[in-house]
Amino acid sequence: MRTGGAPAGTHHPGQQAHRGRCGLPPPGPFERDTGIHVTVFRGNSETVLQRTLQESQARRAGADAVETNFREMVALSDNKLLAKYDGSALDKVEKTGKFATWTATRLNIFHPAWNTRLIKPGEEPTSWEELADPKYKGRITLEVSDSDWYENVTHYWLEHGKSRAEIDQLRKKIVANSKVAKGHTTMMQFLTSGQTHMEAMNYTYITTRSTTKGAPVTFLPKSGKSTVPAFPRP
Repeated sequence: MRTGGAPAGTHHPGQQAHRGRCGLPPPGPFERDTGIHVTVFRGNSETVLQRTLQESQARRAGADAVETNFREMVALSDNKLLAKYDGSALDKVEKTGKFATWTATRLNIFHPAWNTRLIKPGEEPTSWEELADPKYKGRITLEVSDSDWYENVTHYWLEHGKSRAEIDQLRKKIVANSKVAKGHTTMMQFLTSGQTHMEAMNYTYITTRSTTKGAPVTFLPKSGKSTVPAFPRP
């Protein structure tokens, strides 16, 4: 198996298994139950997609399974590289996690994150719109390829009465406040080290993981309840 964005794996002799970022079960129990050795490759979602497509083009048998992010799974499905699964385990999966040729193992939740030493209580954003506030000039980092975040926020704003022109203006102001980085894990490293004050968006599991390790980061205000709409994505 191959994943980018979360870990897991199964492997048949001569084939590869790949692992990504989140917390799927370790392969030990599977190996004991089946006698099949598990080999794991871990990479970001873009790397996993590229590697899988390249192996397909070369007609080389690669991973038995892939676990990665929504956009990359859609690309693999569009390229007809995924086989339909209709086992009984699907009965335990909610409708939002079921797709024609793949099944979601988790939900990534989009939310701003900030360094608590640099963004004091009361300074954190209370809405997506507030990221456009000039007070955040030079203090925000954007992930360069976050088209899915862009899409979700745009749909939210449209559904709540904003015009396309208003949304374009908000976007321009947010970009003017920001610098860019590649990769959510890299962004979190910048945030924990204080190289950036705030991230326009990161996955809450990445922020929580860093907080658990003692980093001065959070996605929640002091009250423990955010007013920023969070967007879950398979």
